[in-house]
Amino acid sequence: MLNSRCSQFGYGDNISEKQIVNPIPDIENSFIVSKPHTFQSQVGGNILFHCKVTNLGAMVVVWKYGSRVLTAGNLRIIKDSRFKLVYTDLMLSNVTKSDAGEYTCEVEVDEEIPLKLVHKLNILYAPSMVLPDERDYVIIQGSTITLACKTKGFPKPKVTWKHSGGSIPLEILSYDKTFLTLNNVTRHESGIYTCTASNGVGEPAVQSFNVSVQYKPDILCGECREHTGVGLLAKLTCQVFARPLASVSWYRGNTLLGHSNQYTFTNKEFSLY
Repeated sequence: MLNSRCSQFGYGDNISEKQIVNPIPDIENSFIVSKPHTFQSQVGGNILFHCKVTNLGAMVVVWKYGSRVLTAGNLRIIKDSRFKLVYTDLMLSNVTKSDAGEYTCEVEVDEEIPLKLVHKLNILYAPSMVLPDERDYVIIQGSTITLACKTKGFPKPKVTWKHSGGSIPLEILSYDKTFLTLNNVTRHESGIYTCTASNGVGEPAVQSFNVSVQYKPDILCGECREHTGVGLLAKLTCQVFARPLASVSWYRGNTLLGHSNQYTFTNKEFSLY
């Protein structure tokens, strides 16, 4: 009866014990052939993380993103359909900025020390600016002001500064790329300051600041001595630099002059920048 049962379940008389027991993995000779790698991709790209294992046998490959389990064996744990298994490798399609980080392949060969391979993914994206709280500044001559050009992007953007009035004097400049500090400003530092951030990905990001320096009137006399004759016209010019605009008065000696048949006054306003 015993032999009849064995034949019923398909066992032959010469089957050895080794053939009916699951093979034991060759743990000592199991190792991950693939090497750790840092991947770089722009948004929308596809990445294939490699994890080739020798003598895998019945052992299970587990993929993790940080501490989160993505797959175990042939089973995808995460609901995100962008993750797919290609044998023991992991494919991630249509990457986003939030996908940056570490991806770990683990093989549980020992309860304490699993085989492990860690890949890193960097997402490349164009620079952008963190909008400043203030972009228009009105300050007093002699003050100090700091302009902040805070950026996002990978690789880290390179920041450059320009001034609409020309080069920025080194003696009034404190510069660490992100922040531009102007010390003891004069009227010459008024104007538009523009920071540009670029990292080779996409278009550069640009942000501008308007700085208006207020200062007391500064008088520049053109031709301070005018030669003329009796009955001829004499034209006297007085350039006044001031912000806010100054009220200009003319005196002859201690006498305030006003419009008359003898005196005519003309004001011409202009901007330095």
